[in-house]
Amino acid sequence: MITHAEHHRWLLGIGMGWLGWTEQQTLQTTMASIIAAYKGRVDMFRALFGPSNRDAQQPRWKPATAANVKAILGRFG
Repeated sequence: MITHAEHHRWLLGIGMGWLGWTEQQTLQTTMASIIAAYKGRVDMFRALFGPSNRDAQQPRWKPATAANVKAILGRFG
């Protein structure tokens, strides 16, 4: 679990780093707006440059069917 201070620093990093806003602009913006702007910036980069190798490495989750759950639980003995 992260603290409020860590989350606040993360949001400042997004606003001032990724988005190029000043500290004052970032502090005057709601958390939801900072996160929405960040997601929009990431989407823009994906549209311009295509998905990254990291995107391709992310596992694709299978639906939680009885067979899939049984297979996962079977791995644990």
